[in-house]
Amino acid sequence: MENYDDMKGMHGLAIFLVVHLASVLASSSLQGTLVIANRGSGTLSVVDPITLANITEVTLPDHGMPMYVNSVPATGEVWVGDRNNSRMVIYKIDGTELVYDGYVPVEAGVFHSITTQVPKTRNPAVWVTCDTAKVTVVIDVLSRGRICTIPTPKRIRNSYGFPHDVTSNGRFGYVTYLNSSLNKGFVLAYDLQYRCHARAKYATAVDPHVGIWGRSRLVVAAQGGVVSVLQPGILTLRNRNRQPSPHGVTITRDGKLAYVTNIMNGGMMAVVVYQLPSGRLLECPMVMTSIGGPHNVDTSLDERRLFITHSMPSVNTAFEIGDDGCVEPNSEVQFFSGSVPFGLDVILP
Repeated sequence: MENYDDMKGMHGLAIFLVVHLASVLASSSLQGTLVIANRGSGTLSVVDPITLANITEVTLPDHGMPMYVNSVPATGEVWVGDRNNSRMVIYKIDGTELVYDGYVPVEAGVFHSITTQVPKTRNPAVWVTCDTAKVTVVIDVLSRGRICTIPTPKRIRNSYGFPHDVTSNGRFGYVTYLNSSLNKGFVLAYDLQYRCHARAKYATAVDPHVGIWGRSRLVVAAQGGVVSVLQPGILTLRNRNRQPSPHGVTITRDGKLAYVTNIMNGGMMAVVVYQLPSGRLLECPMVMTSIGGPHNVDTSLDERRLFITHSMPSVNTAFEIGDDGCVEPNSEVQFFSGSVPFGLDVILP
């Protein structure tokens, strides 16, 4: 005859395991899913943001080269820029699965892309820069029709400039231009209410990248060594800081912090944190990554974890974020994806 106490103990253990598993699954679902675009392998890695385990790997059709991946909560979709085939590839989100749902053609040279960075927007758009064609394309997500095609300004184009990074907070889109002959970078604000006409311009150091979220200020990270905080729409300067090779930008969902990577210093001073709207540096311990080239960056949905791609063969890093918003230096964990991980996005559950 079995011992009653043993049976009771096993029953208690079973209940504990079930409750613990349910807790883990609930926690994981609340964190959404991390999706990474892998340029080298032509795939998307779907990653659990808590365990950092690969859930699945999705191959783009027609030997595609994924650049950046952008979720659209309003439609339950993920849009992926495909440089090889000059198009935006669309997937429907089904739990942790991505189901292919067609594509929208764009011009040659797909590089950065972004969806409207406004929570619960009813009119989401996708902005995509095409550096070979030297245009930026804006697409209505709901109809999948083109809103406008923005040419590179003549003076920038004539000096060999081309569009590179892009972000949008609804009415305005912000496009950066790389320009070697003028030894400057530019950010232009385009107004959707006025047929995508340029409304303002800001000149900065070379190789600028941009980030915004909702009503936050616009953060411009120029790899030439300057991080600028601008008033959205009119692009007036609110603050400016020197930083070694600033590159990737992500803004917290409350619009109060910006995380900016340092791409060129071999992992030293890998991430710098700025307070918004002031643009002042947040006093944090220095963060180092064990591998070089911290490139693109995003946070978990609860903003307690930071994910970084390094455009290395298949290695990424994750760090914990403290209560003060600082990245915790000794919390680095390496995790893996497909080859040459590039753009990334945390999608809603």
